[in-house]
This record gives sequence, structure tokens and C-alpha cells, in this order.
Amino acid sequence: MPKTHLIPMTQAEFDRYIAENVAGYAQEHTKTGKWTADEAYDKAQEQYKELLPQGLQSPNNYLFTIIDQDEQPIGLLWYHINDTTHEKYAFIYDILIYEHARRQGHAQRAFALLEDRLRQENVKSVRLHVFGHNHNAQKLYTKLGYHMTNIHMRKIL
Repeated sequence: MPKTHLIPMTQAEFDRYIAENVAGYAQEHTKTGKWTADEAYDKAQEQYKELLPQGLQSPNNYLFTIIDQDEQPIGLLWYHINDTTHEKYAFIYDILIYEHARRQGHAQRAFALLEDRLRQENVKSVRLHVFGHNHNAQKLYTKLGYHMTNIHMRKIL
């Protein structure tokens, strides 16, 4: 069975991540109808700046590169720990396994590593958002024990 590890993201990896993923995030929100194509990129960039005001050093944000048994990058993970509510929880902002490494169990192992890490931090639950059109991610999260807490629906007229 292939091994999977989490290593802290370097500044160069972070810069590449931001450059590549803002556009993808904008497209996802355009698909859902939340943003128009004209405004999506600027809004996505704004959200990333709000969530990561100090970049890789933003407090309570943890960004990792997921690597395989050959020490090759195969994905990334970004989560935030929130301890300002009655229950300390983590919110996964992004998890991505690169196309060439999918369907090999890396995502499941990355989630297991994350959960071990969070238990050590006394985190009580993990939350995430998944776009409605991302059926593969929904299947994976359900398999891993996540359940729906909210559903937003829309009908195009």
C-alpha cells in the first residue's frame, strides 16, 4: 500500500497554489451561479486574501503538501482551526489530490493523518464545504463519515 505524508507547504508551493487555485475557485462559484464570470476572479482573490491575510503565516491556518512514498508531491491540504466557539473545530478549506495520483487511497490516508493531528490538538469536529456538482468528493466524504449539515438548492429559470 502506498504511503502518504503531510509536510508543511513551502513559500514557493504556497505562491504556486494561490496563483493556480484562485482561478479554479472562481470557476466553481461561476458554475454554481453565485458569481458572474466577470466578477468571479476578483471575488475569489478577495476571499483568499481575507482568509489568508498573512499568506502562509496566517494564524490558525495550516497548509500542507501531500507527498507519496517517493517523496513526490501529489496534492495539498489547507485547514483552519477555530477555537472561538463552544466547540473547537477544524474547517478544511481545500484538499486536492493531483489527477495522476487519484483513486489510489491518498485522500483517505491524508484525511486519517489530518484527524490524528486534530485529535492531538483537542479538536472536536471537522467541517468542510463541497460544491453540489462535485459528486466524487461527496461520495468520498460520505465514505469517510461526514454527513450533510446544510443544503443550498437552486433552479435556473
